[in-house]
Amino acid sequence: MDLRTLADRYLEPGLDLRRARSTLRWLREELATAAKRNGRPAVARLVGLDLQALVTADAPAAAPSLDQFAAEVDPAGDFGESELVALYRERYPEVGQDRRTRRNTQLVARQLTALAWIEQLVATDPVPDDPVDAWLPQPLAGRLMAVGLTTLGGLAACMNRRGRLWWRSVPKVGPRAAGRVAAWFERHAPTLGVRLAPRALQPYRQLAAALRAQPVRPTTDIVPLERLAVPDQLSGRQGSNRGTPGRCRLAADNDFDAIHAWLRTKAANPNTFRAYRKEAERLLLWAVVQKGRGVSSLTIEDCAEYRDFLADPQPSARWVGSRNVERFSPAWKPFDGPLSERSRKHAVTVLKSMFEWLMRAHYLDSNPWDGVPAVASMPRRQPGEFGQGRTHDDRTGAVPGRIDTDVLLEAQPMAERHLTLAQWRLVQRHLASLHPNEQSARLRFAVLLAYATGLRASELVDARTGRIQRRAVGEEGEEIVRLRVLGKGAKPRWVPLAPPVIASLVEYLAERGLPADPAHCDPATPLLARLSRAVGQGAGTAEAARPLTTAAIYRMFKQFFLEVSRELERRGLLEDAAQLARASTHWLRHTFGSHAAADQVPLPVIQGVLGHASLATTTLYSQAEAETAYREVGRFVSKRLGFGSSGK
Repeated sequence: MDLRTLADRYLEPGLDLRRARSTLRWLREELATAAKRNGRPAVARLVGLDLQALVTADAPAAAPSLDQFAAEVDPAGDFGESELVALYRERYPEVGQDRRTRRNTQLVARQLTALAWIEQLVATDPVPDDPVDAWLPQPLAGRLMAVGLTTLGGLAACMNRRGRLWWRSVPKVGPRAAGRVAAWFERHAPTLGVRLAPRALQPYRQLAAALRAQPVRPTTDIVPLERLAVPDQLSGRQGSNRGTPGRCRLAADNDFDAIHAWLRTKAANPNTFRAYRKEAERLLLWAVVQKGRGVSSLTIEDCAEYRDFLADPQPSARWVGSRNVERFSPAWKPFDGPLSERSRKHAVTVLKSMFEWLMRAHYLDSNPWDGVPAVASMPRRQPGEFGQGRTHDDRTGAVPGRIDTDVLLEAQPMAERHLTLAQWRLVQRHLASLHPNEQSARLRFAVLLAYATGLRASELVDARTGRIQRRAVGEEGEEIVRLRVLGKGAKPRWVPLAPPVIASLVEYLAERGLPADPAHCDPATPLLARLSRAVGQGAGTAEAARPLTTAAIYRMFKQFFLEVSRELERRGLLEDAAQLARASTHWLRHTFGSHAAADQVPLPVIQGVLGHASLATTTLYSQAEAETAYREVGRFVSKRLGFGSSGK
């Protein structure tokens, strides 16, 4: 039978043929795995063959099928089957006589015999000791077995241990394949006798509170901060470095609560909060579990020892685990390996800041980290050279109470983390060559927006059409366009949007089926959203589209830069290709500062647009300063994006 007849008769009348074809393919896979499970790999290959397609392809074009012949010569159904076959062979003697047709006919007969044998086996229930390739289709089963997940029981244990993101440790297995595995376990749970835990099926944030609050293990174990119960003798209530009694401005009377009080000051920015929590959590666990000492009793020697511990956390079986393990999972560990020198510097900087804050609050008497030297001496800078020795990263948050050197780092040429002017022109040419559609319009706007504003990835995610403002300035009423941005610590600032950026936004909004003027869109419309087809929306409803996540934006930029890199490599520009292959979202922030400084945009303007802690956040609020910033940034961006010129 042809596929349409099969679908109408056995599945669902009018079923989409793509679904029918995938169902037929799934049936063959299920039958093949049943044969392999019973030690018959040859039968598995046989039932996996699409013989119907072979027979159809080999049949002579002029000869009708037997059903068509019956409808033609015997519409009343007077002949028996043997009589019809005899008449058919008499009229079409060439059918079935060639060697290939005879071979395919024999294969069909063998396949029917195999199906009759498998029919007695398909009711077999899976057991935990069954190999995964006996139940799961290839090549998925092969990829699981390659990383040691060879049995169903072992696979289920891994999923329960690692949580919903277990698949990230298996090369070439993504969320869709992982969902199929989870669905298989759910379907066979009653007979398999193995059930997946809720954490293996749902994101942590969707789990019920009762499931999150699992019983904590003894405090000598390594557990996340929210599940740690510090014994009283290590709580810090009697810490040797506690401040003068009666002067503490915190309600906390122990190290655990004091650290949480500090972390709450970072809660406005989720990225900063997670980064700071990680460093505080690691130190608290090390002090309590490894040293048997409260945080408020740590000495300079202890801090130096912890700094060196970060380079090689030992014993590794206790401290080091795999990446992407959910915090509630029993497999969670504070580290996924030794920290690089740069990461150790960042950790020491954050911890110095935390102890400084606790000392200013008079919870601690002194800051033992003040006596701990840096992990390695900072390289000596040559006059006019910037970009080396960063003490932190904008993605993880600035360090309070310290000079923010990012403003200098990003305002000057950075040999390592920015694009040269020539490389930027290559990026522009690649953008211009993209096929026009919603995806390319989004990418074009995202790249131009990030380059022309220096926004962080989290700020790109948070940008909304309702935060775009048009206002008249100056005696002649010149109109400027700017975007209100919520930066670190939810501190607002205004960022100019130059004409090329607005033109690209208009194009992108049109591709999304939205009004070309951002002022006519729903104020909550994200500037960067998921593709319409990804959220099942039609034209005109994109104002309800979900914004891209920080991770999605990173992947989008990373994939784009890799594509540009491959193109440059084909053209023989190997040095530029290597630089583009390393580029990511944050590079465009550095590129903005570097190119703007090269075009002699005033440094205070660059600092204000980038929104660093060392500059008052109200710098651009006055009309005169807003006009200056708009003109300077607009001039620079228009020049670099080729707006109003004949060529790029």
